[in-house]
Amino acid sequence: AVVSTQSGHYGREKMQDLERQRLIRMRNMLWMYSNICSQCLVDMDDRYEQVRKSLEHCSLAHDINLFIKEKMTGKSRPGEIKYINYYNASVNLPDNIKKLSNSKAPSAVSDYERVVALYEYSAQSPQELDLAQGDLLVVIRKLDEVWYYGRHKNDKCGVFPASYVKVLPM
Repeated sequence: AVVSTQSGHYGREKMQDLERQRLIRMRNMLWMYSNICSQCLVDMDDRYEQVRKSLEHCSLAHDINLFIKEKMTGKSRPGEIKYINYYNASVNLPDNIKKLSNSKAPSAVSDYERVVALYEYSAQSPQELDLAQGDLLVVIRKLDEVWYYGRHKNDKCGVFPASYVKVLPM
């Protein structure tokens, strides 16, 4: 009976010793983990402090001027873009369109491009032509990408929108 009491006492001491070692190991691991976390937070705090210091030296006016200097496309201001309302009959059209509307149609039709009207179009000024779907026209001059000057089948000359017609093959 004495032996069993001693072995029971020995077992309890061994268990206490193992528990003490486990607690010491856990405390050391938690200590190392908290040191690592603390160091990370200190490093982050240093970085945030560097950002804060750099922001203190920022100047909004300087940054805007720097952006403009880097992205500028030139020093002179572009010219004014004048709007011409071709849909208002009371507007003064440019001289080149007025001259064209008063000129006579050319005699040699074969020298010019022929087009067919895809859509109906109502003239908005005396210089423009009325178009009906399927009308055949002769393009005398392409004024720009938007407007053509040409002759209608009734020998009337005027401007019409280029997007309303389709070029016929020669």
